[in-house]
Amino acid sequence: MRMTDAPVPPAAPLPPYGTSQVGRRSPRLGQVAAIIGIAVFVFSITVSVLIGIAAAPHVQVGPGGFNANFSANDPDPAVRALAFGSFAHIALGGLFGTWAIVQGIVAIATNRGRGFGVLALILGIVTPGISLGVYLGVIAANV
Repeated sequence: MRMTDAPVPPAAPLPPYGTSQVGRRSPRLGQVAAIIGIAVFVFSITVSVLIGIAAAPHVQVGPGGFNANFSANDPDPAVRALAFGSFAHIALGGLFGTWAIVQGIVAIATNRGRGFGVLALILGIVTPGISLGVYLGVIAANV
C-alpha cells in the first residue's frame, strides 16, 4: 500500500449557519461600561444630596427664586469648599459619564455586551439631569 492510497478520515461536519464560535465576542466591554454607568449614577446622586444639604444654609432666597452660586474667591471657607466640591463633582461625573457613554456605544456597535452597553448609555445620558434635579430638590427642601 502506497502512502497516497491511505484512507482519509472524514472531515468533521460544520456547525449550522450562525452558530460559529469564531464571530462570538465577549460581553465584558459592555459589562465594564454598565458598571461605570451604575457607579457614576450612584455616586453622583449621593454627592448631589450631600452638597445640597451642605449648600442649603448658604443659599440666598429672593423674589425670583434662590441663588445657589458659589465662588472659589468667597471669603467664607465653607463656600469655597462648596465651590470646589461642586466643580469636582461636575468634572469627575462628566469624565466618567462620558467614558460610560463612549464605551457603551462601542459595546453596542461591536456586539460586545450590547444590553449592558445600552444600560451604560442610558445611565450616562440621564445621570446629569437627575443629579441636578436631586441637588436642587434637596436645596429647596432645606432652605
